Amino acid sequence: MPVPNVPFRDSGSGNFGKSSSLCVILQKILIKEKMNKKFLILLVSTIIPFSGIVGDTNRYGLFLEAIYGKPISFPHTNPNNVSGELYSNRKGTVDTLGYFVRTYGTENEYLYSTYAFRNAEKPKLSGENYSILFEYVFKSNFGLGFSLNQNKYNLENLSIDKFEGNLILNVLSNLYPERALSIQDRTNLEILSPYLQIDIRNFLILNTASINVSYHFLKSSNFDPYVRIHGGYGNKSNSQPTILQYGISIGSRYFLSDNFYILSDLQFNKSDAVYNANSFFGSGGGQTIRWSINEVNIRFGTGLNVW
Repeated sequence: MPVPNVPFRDSGSGNFGKSSSLCVILQKILIKEKMNKKFLILLVSTIIPFSGIVGDTNRYGLFLEAIYGKPISFPHTNPNNVSGELYSNRKGTVDTLGYFVRTYGTENEYLYSTYAFRNAEKPKLSGENYSILFEYVFKSNFGLGFSLNQNKYNLENLSIDKFEGNLILNVLSNLYPERALSIQDRTNLEILSPYLQIDIRNFLILNTASINVSYHFLKSSNFDPYVRIHGGYGNKSNSQPTILQYGISIGSRYFLSDNFYILSDLQFNKSDAVYNANSFFGSGGGQTIRWSINEVNIRFGTGLNVW
């Protein structure tokens, strides 16, 4: 009788069962390895596009920055020296009561005039500034740069001086007597004059070129805190006086990629106007500072690593 052709199985040792279990384990290992490879490929393909953000790229080379700034304070600045009588009205008490209020006004009109003088918005300086900066940052973290700057200033909330206003109205009354205002109208106009305000935009424009020296605190980080000092030379709208400008900035760059970043800083800036102190006959020497503007700017900008 022929022997049936069946797979050999050693019931004592269980070799057939061990072989099957080994195959299953090998299959699981292969599947797991494939999954690990897929996961690794997915992870790498996700990280590579953002390697400019999370990588440890050294932050040195030549950079180009465009910066916009806005003054938030003018400490220890006397705008009267810059703008003369345009700014000085309503800064003292002489202009509280005009001629017609003092001469013809009632007690209530005295109070109204004083209230208007004290509570109308006071004259102030405002402005904005722009800078284009080329800076080379060395491997030592020190930077050396050159910038072109423009500072624009506005005079806001100006009202005509009451004395000068009366002079103008007197001239107009003589020229056009049929349109002359009554005493009561002139009194009311004096009371309300602090609220009759105008702004003078770009009253003062300073153009300067500056040398910048900086120190960057982190070599291989997205955040790059820095401190930067600047000193420059220029003029007031291409005319006298000569402008000496200097100050310090404290801020940080944030790299969005290897070559592009945004920045913000707080800048303390001082501009001195220097005139030639010549005598009447053109002789004499020396220079003198005629006025100064101290300002605190908050600035924002973008930059590129160009080389």
